[in-house]
Amino acid sequence: MAIKPTALRIDHRPTTIIAPPTVDLNSVPDWLAAVLIPEALATLGFVGKQILEWLTSIRAAKRERRARLGTLPSLPNGSAAVDRVQAVLRNRLLNALRQRDPELAKITSGYAAVFEAAFPTMTEAERQLHGVVRAYTVEGNSNGLVLA
Repeated sequence: MAIKPTALRIDHRPTTIIAPPTVDLNSVPDWLAAVLIPEALATLGFVGKQILEWLTSIRAAKRERRARLGTLPSLPNGSAAVDRVQAVLRNRLLNALRQRDPELAKITSGYAAVFEAAFPTMTEAERQLHGVVRAYTVEGNSNGLVLA
């Protein structure tokens, strides 16, 4: 260890500073260098591989988010198709109910009022059709924007 000359401490008393030992790479034995160098290279390779895998996962997540965003423009078209199918089935049920019961044809406040008035007397086929229309209402609207 090398000893440096004295220096002054904060309280102005002299003190001795001991320098850390220096390592001369030429003094490392060959057998130790033969072991350490490949180990150091393997460690660097492992760390590099971990960094690359991390960057790759970040890029893959970014591509996945972009792919999901790419489906957003098609959602209104899909929703419109569900609405069109539901409207056709709703009109079919409304016409069937009004043909079966002329009193229902007098209701002018909309199809929901006709369905409400006719529900207790609906036939099995009409109830099934009503169930399909309701399913489109519940399921069609709840799955509009699923991004997870």
